Amino acid sequence: MPDVPLAGLRRSALHALAASIALAFAGCSEPTPADAEAEASPAANHAPVLQCLPTALLPLPLPLAEGFAATHADAATSPALAECMQSLFGSRTLKSPAAFDRAYGRVFAYHEEDGTLAPATLRHRGLRLFRLGDTGGARVWLLRIDTGTELEEAHLDVLLSTAKADGALVDQLLVGGMGLLYRRDYDVEAADAFSIREETGNARETGPGYRASYRIAPDGRFTLVSGSVLDAP
Repeated sequence: MPDVPLAGLRRSALHALAASIALAFAGCSEPTPADAEAEASPAANHAPVLQCLPTALLPLPLPLAEGFAATHADAATSPALAECMQSLFGSRTLKSPAAFDRAYGRVFAYHEEDGTLAPATLRHRGLRLFRLGDTGGARVWLLRIDTGTELEEAHLDVLLSTAKADGALVDQLLVGGMGLLYRRDYDVEAADAFSIREETGNARETGPGYRASYRIAPDGRFTLVSGSVLDAP
């Protein structure tokens, strides 16, 4: 065997050690963007289940005529229900008829009220929830939001649907409300069919009116069947 200088042996050993350390740390390198995204969203493949609505509620008897003016037996209200509505709606605003029919814009332009109401920021004295029934893969509900005071009663009625699969909000519409220049009322013919009517104006003049009917699809989506604007007399 030829003689090898001691310094050469030391250099070879050091090079081998450095290579081993590099290989060991290769598996600990910074994560790729995809890895970072997966770490930041550990539940990306597991959508949150929002099964917080009390499905044991007895359905409200249908058909329901002039629902905005109707009084119902007291329904349970609690902080848990308010938290459920918060998780359900998030930052969404309540839909107006304009979300389904552009022609309604003429009516809204007259009174310009309650177009951007959001449950998350809406002050209220309580919530009441009523179950209306099922439509295939969705459940249909009526939410009454008490916006009145001790001196004056006032409320908003919201028709909404949630998916049976995960309880998430599918669709919603502000079907009942009243402001200075408008009043909106509704009829619920069945769990999958409802209609609204709106009058505008005040004691001195009458504004345009609106009529619309809707169907609720098996998946919970609201579909406009017909809509018409009534010109002011």
